[in-house]
Amino acid sequence: MTLHAASNPLTESTAGDIEADLNYLANDSHINRRFVAPGLEINTGRYEPHRVTIRSARPFQEQITLDTHGFQLVRSPSAVRDFTAKAEVDEIYGKEVEALIRSLTGATRVVLLGGVVRTADAYEGGPTQAPAADVHVDFFPRGTEERLKAAYNQHVPGGAGFKRAIAFSVWRTFSPPPQNMPLALCDGTSVREDDDGMPNTMIRIDKMPDENARMGEWPGEEKMLAASVFHYDSAHRWWYFPDMIRNEVLIFKFYDSDRTRAWRCPHTAFRLPEYLKANTRRSIEYRSLAFFE
Repeated sequence: MTLHAASNPLTESTAGDIEADLNYLANDSHINRRFVAPGLEINTGRYEPHRVTIRSARPFQEQITLDTHGFQLVRSPSAVRDFTAKAEVDEIYGKEVEALIRSLTGATRVVLLGGVVRTADAYEGGPTQAPAADVHVDFFPRGTEERLKAAYNQHVPGGAGFKRAIAFSVWRTFSPPPQNMPLALCDGTSVREDDDGMPNTMIRIDKMPDENARMGEWPGEEKMLAASVFHYDSAHRWWYFPDMIRNEVLIFKFYDSDRTRAWRCPHTAFRLPEYLKANTRRSIEYRSLAFFE
C-alpha cells in the first residue's frame, strides 16, 4: 500500500512524556569518525548533552507514519527464537524483514543489508555492539543517490531502474519492558531542510587503534560511507514508544529519495531516568533498501 502524509499536529496528550539528555555534536567538533570493532564503538567527535522533552508516541501511534514523521511502529511477530544466533537470524529474519517492508510500503524490490545486535551491557571484544547514543542518521545525503543506484544495478542487473528508493532500519527489542536505553526518534519534518548534519565517517576494523591513529589522517576518507550527526536545534521534536515488546518493530528512514515526504529520521539511544526501574536493553536492527520501479 502507498503511505500518505497527514497534517495532525499531535498535541492532545502529554501522558508518558519524559525529560532526558540527548547527545548532540558539539559545535567545535571537527574530526568526526565512528570506529567499529567487535563489541566496541568509539566516536572521535565531541558530543554535548542537551535536555529535551521526549514525548510518548503511544497515544498517537495510529497517526504517526513513515511519510508523516519518518518512522512508524507496527506489530510484527517473528519466528526467530534467539536473535543473538547469527545463523538463525540469517536464515529466517531477513525474509521476514523483506516481507514486512514490501507489505508496508508496496516496494517492488527489497535489498537486505544485514543486522546488528546491540545490548546495553556490551563489552569490548564481545558478540554485540553497544547502543549508539548520539543523535544521528546512518546515511549522509552526499553520495547516497549513487549508492542506491549502485545497489540496484548490482542486484537487478539490466533492470529498468527505479522511481523512488528508501533506506530503512527495522528495529526490535527482545528484552522485557521497560528497557533502560530505549530509542528516541526525531520527527523528520522538524529538521531544517538545509541541515544535512555533519558527516561521521564509518570505519570498521578488527582491533581498535589508539587515539593518535584515530585522530590522524585516513587516506580516502572522503569516499568512505558516512552517517549524519547533528548539532542541537530546539526545533527538533522527539518521540519514543514506552514499553516496547518483542512482537513490535520500529521502522524508520535513513533516506528517502522522495523529499516531498518525511525523508529521514534522526535517532539515538537514551537512558531512562533513574527513577524508572528498567531492564537491560537487547535489540536488533536490520537494514534494507526498498526500490519502487
